[in-house]
Amino acid sequence: MKKLLLILLIFMTAVSFAAADSMTYSALEDDFKGFSDDMAKALPFASTVGMNWSNAYLGNFPHFGVGLTTGFVTLPADNFESVASQLGVSLPSEFFGLGIGVPLPAYTVDGRLALPVLPLDLGVKVGFLDPSWSEGLTGGAAGVDYLLLGGDVRWGLVKDKGILPAVSIGAGYNYMKGGLLMKNIVGATTLTSVAGHTVSMSSADMVYEWSANVIDVKAQISKNLFILTPSVGLGYSYGFSQAGGGMDANILVDGHTPTPSEISTIESATGMTLDDQSLRILSEVKGGTLRAWAGCSVNLFVLKLDLNAMYNVFSGNLGATLNARIQI
Repeated sequence: MKKLLLILLIFMTAVSFAAADSMTYSALEDDFKGFSDDMAKALPFASTVGMNWSNAYLGNFPHFGVGLTTGFVTLPADNFESVASQLGVSLPSEFFGLGIGVPLPAYTVDGRLALPVLPLDLGVKVGFLDPSWSEGLTGGAAGVDYLLLGGDVRWGLVKDKGILPAVSIGAGYNYMKGGLLMKNIVGATTLTSVAGHTVSMSSADMVYEWSANVIDVKAQISKNLFILTPSVGLGYSYGFSQAGGGMDANILVDGHTPTPSEISTIESATGMTLDDQSLRILSEVKGGTLRAWAGCSVNLFVLKLDLNAMYNVFSGNLGATLNARIQI
């Protein structure tokens, strides 16, 4: 988890800014909506980190396992950069010039338990980072919000026996919530044509936010070969997502602190969320993604070390995870 925090903090503290000056509200809204559309394709994929163990099926009760998964998935970079450019923020080439998207680190603590009688196993996972943890490490300059919860059930169709591999199908649900907060990174900014008003701020914190409820179905094949268990799988995830962002600052409308009436008028006309300390432009989007993955575990008695690579068929984004667990 410390490595996860370190990667995220390097990303956030490597940005720089110039004054964003003046822009129309519609231009910023279009960029945030583009970001939201991209995230609708990426979030269902990102939410599948964790529980991708090489064994397609645990076996009969009382088999179980518990472990830690760390890894990353890549997110589309274009609309991250479009929003940042609109606000005069320069994002680090170390993360945005890789050609594979923006790496988003992730982790989960996950476990599985075989059920009695039926050839079923249940899996659960949880990953959590509180923004105050990263803000403490950066002196309040940056913060990370991260939550990943999930559960699934797998049905063992074929047991791993003789030359036959194990085959399973499964279904599950994942919830993912996250965000990046970069302090004092946006220069003096004025938004014009905001429902007939002008919104301005002298400087601001920049915020990206996202959340998704994801339904997932999958199929997997694995084969135990002494100390190795290779596997391949295919899954489809459909997410109900919300994504976007905005700025935290002392907000002025037409040069003064906004009144409740002005806030209500602007919110009704634009769909943004506004008060005298922040504005948010969020969009609700739906989207699905098809993914393929392949991996292999090294089996050292009850200790399993598992490496997986993932590919988002629809967007071309990549992912990789490393799992260490005790499995009996």
